[in-house]
Amino acid sequence: MLGFKPTEADAAVLRGAKRASSVFCKPCWELRYCPYGPLVEDFPAVMPTRTDAIEHNEYLRRCLKTGTVGDGTKPLDPKRRALFKGWVREFRASDYPEEIT
Repeated sequence: MLGFKPTEADAAVLRGAKRASSVFCKPCWELRYCPYGPLVEDFPAVMPTRTDAIEHNEYLRRCLKTGTVGDGTKPLDPKRRALFKGWVREFRASDYPEEIT
């Protein structure tokens, strides 16, 4: 998706990314302030619905049970395992709204 082949060396990808990032201009560079700042800072994140939260918690449980993440081909590393265990342990479905109004 980024125009690099999966077989390319990390150093080549980093050089290409650094080169590409130097040829565009962000609005904040021209304006000398971030026009998106208030939107990003003050806009509340939308909480997932109870159904979505339960579904995600079930996914975390599957990851812990199978020892894999994503599509089931990547191993679950120790840091993520600890993180997922904590999230599963602390999960309370009642903390999530049934629907967003």
